[in-house]
Amino acid sequence: DDDDDARNNNVWIVMLYSPSCSMSRAMAPLVELAAKRSAVPFGAYPCGGHGHAAAEKKRRGFAAVFDDPVCKMVEPGFTETPRFAALVDGGDAPTFRLFYDSVRAPDFTKKLLDFSDRAQRIFALHTLMDVVQSDDALDDALDDNDDDDKDDGSSSSLSRGVLKVVLYVPGGRPSSKLQQDEVALGQAIAGFAPSVAAKLREA
Repeated sequence: DDDDDARNNNVWIVMLYSPSCSMSRAMAPLVELAAKRSAVPFGAYPCGGHGHAAAEKKRRGFAAVFDDPVCKMVEPGFTETPRFAALVDGGDAPTFRLFYDSVRAPDFTKKLLDFSDRAQRIFALHTLMDVVQSDDALDDALDDNDDDDKDDGSSSSLSRGVLKVVLYVPGGRPSSKLQQDEVALGQAIAGFAPSVAAKLREA
């Protein structure tokens, strides 16, 4: 479906908010102003506003906002509203996520516009980066870098003249705080490395 393809290949800026949150209401006009000026589409989702989540909010009050399954999928562990995320819809979970920092920053509208532009650029460059979690996968990725063409005549995943970043995040060890920290570090680098790759490619 063409509509699905368009939806799944476009970055959206999504505002997670609660209608009962005074900060969410105060920020709404600034978000609308940014949405009018941005080339990236904006959307908003009320945490605790639909279905079972709405019933839970009515029963438990504001605390239930942070258990809304949709909002937790967009930003796991969020503890305040409003929150902003750049994401691409992947069905059961976003295929791309990048989070905005603080809504209390000065020049909020400009910073949100800058965030939307940066998210669009990073997503556009995400094909320049592979994340691998095993030695074998790392060897395969590096072998691809040496092969200009495959035996069947098709192009390698790395074409000549195109820089690709391979991020090696070791996995498979028993769960531990250290491993969780390493994964978090890998995720942080994964969000930043494509922009670095672009600069290197342009150099």
